[in-house]
Amino acid sequence: MLLLFCFAILNITRCQETSLLNLVGEKGIYDTEIGYGVSMRVSLSYKKAKSYIGYQIPLKMGSISIELEPDFDAIKHYYKASSISAREGKIYRDQPVIYNNHSNALYVEYYDSPQKRYRLILIIKQEDRTYVIKGFHRGRPEHLLTEELRKAILTTSIGSFKNQEKEFSKVFINDVNSFNYTRDNKYPTEEPDAIVVTVTNFQKGEIQTNDHIKYLENRISSITDSDVVNSNEKLTNGMLYRCLSTNNNQRVMGILLTSNKGDNIIVECVGNEKADIVAVSNLILSQMTSVM
Repeated sequence: MLLLFCFAILNITRCQETSLLNLVGEKGIYDTEIGYGVSMRVSLSYKKAKSYIGYQIPLKMGSISIELEPDFDAIKHYYKASSISAREGKIYRDQPVIYNNHSNALYVEYYDSPQKRYRLILIIKQEDRTYVIKGFHRGRPEHLLTEELRKAILTTSIGSFKNQEKEFSKVFINDVNSFNYTRDNKYPTEEPDAIVVTVTNFQKGEIQTNDHIKYLENRISSITDSDVVNSNEKLTNGMLYRCLSTNNNQRVMGILLTSNKGDNIIVECVGNEKADIVAVSNLILSQMTSVM
């Protein structure tokens, strides 16, 4: 029994890779800049992400993303072995990294049991910035994507920092209560899947009806001259109504947020036939969590 126990311990230890990694930090001729000055060699099949800095892996439910964190010690603590184990993660790699002759870096791979995702994390402190390169896929640790993502992430090089402007982050004012946003932060937008998001604030009593979904339906159908599909859901302090309408060359999503205090916000996402209007409306809503 003791022999079997020792053998099990040896196997667990053997599963974890802890050797030192030495990354030269030089951009290769086939590397692609992803954002913030960070480059790596990624597959040509990967698709540039629209809601974060990085790439999606089509049809394979995975991604690579680049994030900046303000505190190297805090993010290092978050990804240390005991912290991952506390979050029910099983560690497969926990390796110190020398990046460009500096030791302020580490690499971790682990299976995130609650989320059912295999995660690959490279953290590099460069001057006053902490870069966090994240990969994940929904397969098991031995999935072919593990090796594919690892190869890409370990080609990471950090060049001159370039500030990455977030999509829909610049405001174009219509009037005191109405604002426009676009993905490329230009108005008119120059994106091929052109989308303009208009956010309008209504004071209490400005919308003269109790049938909010009908009001939103009429407003959206007047843009496309087409039928609408609607839905609603209860919020902790109000209601959220949605209307989707499409025709041959337009996609429109209308969102009406009503608060229990009587304030209302209407979000209109108007795009062309290429626009993923549902994804954009969800992104905009995720950025408005504290607006009501």
